[in-house]
Parts: sequence; structure tokens; C-alpha cells
Amino acid sequence: MLSSILRICLITVITNTFVFFGNSYISNAEAQQKYRSHPIKEVVLGLGGHDVGVFGHKKERGRDLNIEVRLIPPEIGLWEFIYSPTPHIGVHINGDGNTNQLFLGGNWIFDFGSIFFAGGSLGFAIHDGELDSDTKGRKDLGMQLLFRESVEFGVRFEERHAISIMLDHISNASIDDQNEGLDTVSIRYTSSF
Repeated sequence: MLSSILRICLITVITNTFVFFGNSYISNAEAQQKYRSHPIKEVVLGLGGHDVGVFGHKKERGRDLNIEVRLIPPEIGLWEFIYSPTPHIGVHINGDGNTNQLFLGGNWIFDFGSIFFAGGSLGFAIHDGELDSDTKGRKDLGMQLLFRESVEFGVRFEERHAISIMLDHISNASIDDQNEGLDTVSIRYTSSF
């Protein structure tokens, strides 16, 4: 079931990306109107190392395709009270058939000068990996729903584009006895709308 959800998310993100990129030759006034007419703030595409072992030992192999959609933050009191994180939803798809994940949460991005930025996120991930297994080369993640956090550093160019490096970590924070966690490092391209 999770792989079906991941496929649907991937198809939706790719379709929307082509629709939005296909209309790149529009005036500033049209761009402002388009920005207000849909909730998408940014689309992020990345490729990275799976289970790099930053906060634990490495077991799983392969490269991950990372796709993330960031939404325009809502203008409501509680959201503004927590400094208006950018809501996001995304996927990590492992190229070697190991753990895939669907994640969501909030991003906080801080600019340093006109081109550099750093940020982080907090949220949750649902995965299709092992929960408690003796399978060689697979992580024991303990629970299907995990906590997810990330840090990201990057550089912006031509106003709407950015390149960054991101480290994310999923685990159950030792709620379950099995809690090997999983770390991913990705190089990512961001396009803002």
C-alpha cells in the first residue's frame, strides 16, 4: 500500500512540476497572479546517499531520489506563533529496493545575506522498511510512523532557484526497543514559484 501511495505522490509531483515549468515564459504580473492562485511555494528535487550512518551504523544501501513540495504557509495565529514554518510533503525513493518513505512537516528557512540560506524541519515519516527483523542489510526501525528532522544549507541563484545539501534523520526516538534510525544526505535543486 505504501508503494502505491509513493507512486501516486511521485506522479502528482512530476506532473505539477512539468505544468509549472512549462509556463516559465510569463510576465511578472502573470507570475504574481499565478503565485496567488495555487498553494505551492517550491518544488525540490534531490539525489542522495541512503542510510549514510551519521547518527548510527550503516546497513542499507543505494541512492535515494528525493522529491518535496513546499506549500505557502497559512496566515493563522498558531502558525505565526511558531514562526510560520513552510508546510511540506515529500518522498524518498530508494533505488535498491530498501526503505522508502513518505514524509510531511514544517520547514524553517533563514537567509544569510542575499544568496545563502540555512534551515531545518520537523515532522513525521511513514516508511515501508523493516520493523523488527533479522534480515541482513535492513534496518530495524521499530514503528511504521517515525519522527523526522532535517538540516539544510544552500545557495540561491537567479531569484527562483537554489542548490543545497540536506541531512535528514528518521527514528522513533526510542519509543520502541527497535530504533536503528535512518539518515539520508542529498544534494537538492529547488525551484520557487
